[in-house]
Amino acid sequence: HVRSRRQRQMCIRDSSSTYGYSYGASLYVDSNSEVYVAYFRNYGSNDLELLHSHFNGSSWTNSTIDTSVISSCQTSIVVDSSSTVHVLYLQETEDDVTTLKLVHAQYSGGTWSSNIVDSNQAGSGTSLTMDSDDNLYLFYTAEMAAYEVRFASYDGTNWDRTEFSLNESIQSKVQMLMDSNRNLHVVYNSMENNAGNFEYLFGLSNYAPSSGLNVEFIGFGNTSVTFVNNTTLTLTTPSGPVDGGIVNVTLWVQGGTG
Repeated sequence: HVRSRRQRQMCIRDSSSTYGYSYGASLYVDSNSEVYVAYFRNYGSNDLELLHSHFNGSSWTNSTIDTSVISSCQTSIVVDSSSTVHVLYLQETEDDVTTLKLVHAQYSGGTWSSNIVDSNQAGSGTSLTMDSDDNLYLFYTAEMAAYEVRFASYDGTNWDRTEFSLNESIQSKVQMLMDSNRNLHVVYNSMENNAGNFEYLFGLSNYAPSSGLNVEFIGFGNTSVTFVNNTTLTLTTPSGPVDGGIVNVTLWVQGGTG
């Protein structure tokens, strides 16, 4: 008998001799199985930097995105068809410790460039996805009186932003994915009406969520939604308590109004 065994390879991409911790890492794997990572490196005493690592299948190369940051949050990363790396992250600097800015950094032609997407206390939580035409879609939170949820889309030149509602999310955990029909699906924890709901948002990807769904799941598990077309949906919930129960449904139209 001949027995084959798949090899496992351990690759260490960041073995800096300077002591520090890594935070907020995000990962992207392209169609050639090349790996891209964005992450913060914290050396203590507000000494941080945002780094990028790329694994081409045999070796890692590292580059520095931003050395001005003094805090770390979750990053988001994608790579488009032109091999341009896009990283979204929160930027807080010693020059302006009262303002949190959401920054879009791009790596192309061997250099990093960046621009501000949102300078209004934004970027503590981000989730980024991309369609087949290299348009970017971003769902993120902003630290207002509580966390606000916001949406932005990028057509290769400009960012278009939509603000949904205040006092909406709990902390900064958001997650967004795109399906094969280019529809966007988002989940996040909500503190709207102090209910502590787990909420789901659905939207079309034509540069703004032109239609969507927000379902409050608290106390009503196994809720399902079927979109028949762009104007019709069906909502199914299990039986509520004997004395009745409420499932709130909010349809979002373009501009973020319900």
